[in-house]
Amino acid sequence: MIINNSGWRTLASGAYGYNYLHRAATNFVGLGGTTREESGPYTALVDADGVQLDGRAGPYRLRFTPPPVDAFWSVTVYDRATRGLVPNPLERYAVNTLTEGLRPRSDGSLLLHLDHEPGPEDADWLPIPQAPFYLVLRAYLGRREVVDGTWIPSGVERMA
Repeated sequence: MIINNSGWRTLASGAYGYNYLHRAATNFVGLGGTTREESGPYTALVDADGVQLDGRAGPYRLRFTPPPVDAFWSVTVYDRATRGLVPNPLERYAVNTLTEGLRPRSDGSLLLHLDHEPGPEDADWLPIPQAPFYLVLRAYLGRREVVDGTWIPSGVERMA
C-alpha cells in the first residue's frame, strides 16, 4: 500500500499471474483484485489534514483534475461501517466521466460537493452519510501517470 500526503492511498497490486485464489481474496478484503493498468484504485479514509472522513463533521469538497485515462474514472462514497453505498434521494452512488452536467473549471479541474443535501449543482454533488465514510476513486485504463503513481488525487477538504 502506498499512502501519499493528500490522504489518498493506493495499492501496488495486481501481479497475480494465474493465482486466481490470491486475486479473489485480495478483492474480497478491498480494492486490489484488478491490476493498476485495469483500474488504478485510490482510497481516501481521511481528509487532507489527516482527519477521518465523517459526515457528522462535513460537508466536504474534492477539487481535482480528473485522472488521465483511456476508459473512464469514477468517485464513489461508501459508508465505513457497512462498506455499502450511501442511500440518497437521487439514487446517486458515484460521479464519473459520464455524469451529465459536471462543470469543469477553467483549469480543467472539477469541484465535487460531498454533503447530505444536494448542492447548487446536483451534478457536482455526491451524498455522504451522517457517519464515517470513505471515498474510492477508480481510474480505468489509466495512462502512464496513473500506472507509475505520478498522478495523485487532491486531498478532500472539510468545509465546516
